[in-house]
Amino acid sequence: MRMRIRKRWMVAGLMLSLPYLAYSRAQAERPEWDQGKAVEAVKKVTALEAARRQPWDKIAWLTDVDAAVARARKENRPIFLYFYVEKGGPAAAMC
Repeated sequence: MRMRIRKRWMVAGLMLSLPYLAYSRAQAERPEWDQGKAVEAVKKVTALEAARRQPWDKIAWLTDVDAAVARARKENRPIFLYFYVEKGGPAAAMC
């Protein structure tokens, strides 16, 4: 009887530790963080945004929701809503 209980606890402990073992293995296989590459990537994106050369800058965006809905219905197309905050930093609360 005691042996069965021990085995059950061992199996339960093993099952609970498997996700942790998989996570720690994935962490070990993760490439080393290169801060210099990250800084360069941010500089490139910032320069593209400043030059207004992003793909979404080529889209003729509609800012009137009613006009956008009417056009989408007329052309039988979906609507893509894009919202952003012009203030510096992230939004204070989630939408």
